[in-house]
Amino acid sequence: MELITGAILGLCFFMLSFWAYRRGIKDGIALNNGKAIQPIQTPIQAVKKHTEAKRADKKQQEESQGIQNIMNYDPFAKEVTK
Repeated sequence: MELITGAILGLCFFMLSFWAYRRGIKDGIALNNGKAIQPIQTPIQAVKKHTEAKRADKKQQEESQGIQNIMNYDPFAKEVTK
């Protein structure tokens, strides 16, 4: 059990250091190009951004579906009765 926990923690620390190295390289290149450094998002910010994007996407789909229905309307079409 201790071996598995140690292996998992070791893998997590390795991945964290790899992520931090890549983040540092990305920030260094951005500063070199004169761009501002992007702050790291907190989980709450990431969830809010994701839910707002989903809401906007859903609203956009509803609007485009409504416009599509208006464009496809044919007042002279025969009614289909069951």
